[in-house]
Amino acid sequence: MGYDSRVEDLRMTAVSILKRWDLDYATNKYPPGVLTEYTDTHHHVQSGEETRHNHDQSDPFKIGYGHVMLLNIRNQVDPISRGLIIDQFDPDYPPLSYACDQANDQDGLVIWCHNVQGMEAPVAAALGKVHAMNLFDPFWSDIEYLYWYHMLNTGIKMPVSTGSDWFVSSSNRVYSQTNGGFAYDSWLEGIALVRPSSRTVQRCSCRLQDWNPATLF
Repeated sequence: MGYDSRVEDLRMTAVSILKRWDLDYATNKYPPGVLTEYTDTHHHVQSGEETRHNHDQSDPFKIGYGHVMLLNIRNQVDPISRGLIIDQFDPDYPPLSYACDQANDQDGLVIWCHNVQGMEAPVAAALGKVHAMNLFDPFWSDIEYLYWYHMLNTGIKMPVSTGSDWFVSSSNRVYSQTNGGFAYDSWLEGIALVRPSSRTVQRCSCRLQDWNPATLF
């Protein structure tokens, strides 16, 4: 966290706390918020939270309600996960929309992971509980942006997010238009106001008089 992102001259890095069975994740030792140990005036490292639900006992990695990433939260949102991702006795409750609400109450940023997979994703997006969608494109599967396009076609303005996953080493990154020098708050605002640019998809930049076409996406 201290040096890897500097190789690419990135100004913002996010890690997360998460709960999956009894696995001990190194990032779980950090509370939500700014990681001052790794943050300086040129680079911001933030600890957020992943919360998810899996529902198929025969395939414990199969997503149920969905999987969301919460950034810019001050307090941990409980439960961190629910259902079979915890154990076979954990209830399939509460829905992820509750976690989205708790994050929004903290002025947090909600990103729906894995190409908006999960039965709850369309409902949460339509209700305005989600700020961005994570484009997940590992080398072993085809690109799956169909749900994102469906949402755009229904009038839901859903900007994209992307990045490396714990088992996916890639150069996929998302950039935010900050309109000035870098600051974490303006980076978040650029995502929430639909001003991101992704290196996963083809990038172009243009303006028509005072109108920026990127605000539509």
